[in-house]
Amino acid sequence: MPSKQVIMCKQRNIAELALVAFCLAVWLGASTKPLYAYADPGTGLMAIQILGSTLAGFLFLTRKRFFDLIARIRKMMGKGPH
Repeated sequence: MPSKQVIMCKQRNIAELALVAFCLAVWLGASTKPLYAYADPGTGLMAIQILGSTLAGFLFLTRKRFFDLIARIRKMMGKGPH
């Protein structure tokens, strides 16, 4: 089981990464020029597919980690699986 210091370090790294990503997004949003280009209808559908796939993957990963956490808690409390 990881120590509190390791967990806090990982949380700090995630927070720093989120801050860097946010700052980058703000900077890119503020420094871009208008784009005058043609985007065909397939581009929007591809964007929707990417977003849907990302959401499905996130939900799958979250579900798996949630059940792993529940199993770990049950194991610590001395209860078997189910």
